Amino acid sequence: MLAHSGAMIQPYLAEIAAEGEWSFVFLGGKFSHAVLKTPKGGDFRVQEEHGGRTTAAVAPAALIAQAREAARLSPGPQLYARVDGVRRGSELVVVEVELIEPSLYLQFAPGAAKALAAAVKERLSEGRPSPTRSSSSAGPA
Repeated sequence: MLAHSGAMIQPYLAEIAAEGEWSFVFLGGKFSHAVLKTPKGGDFRVQEEHGGRTTAAVAPAALIAQAREAARLSPGPQLYARVDGVRRGSELVVVEVELIEPSLYLQFAPGAAKALAAAVKERLSEGRPSPTRSSSSAGPA
């Protein structure tokens, strides 16, 4: 299948059924929040359309640091990033790094939507001249 298609196959990770899959969200290069996605009993799929559940979660600092490093090593600059993975002991096993993901779970973190808006505003203003002009300016700004 892999030789003749664009399929991506991920190995089964028992940690998903046992604890769940972590998602770490970074907005404007800063850690914003984490969620834990858990499958319904007897399943391994964490997506809501398959009965999975997503909840706000306080992630261990070590996992956040590892997720931050995974995001840092990804192509950039990034407006946002979501690092998904499972905890194996004290290590984060990264499953995927989403750089164009529409689901950032903003509803689970008060202020996250405003932080994203601020990051967008900052990105849009990068490299642009200041909206004010100096008094020595001869023409329109």
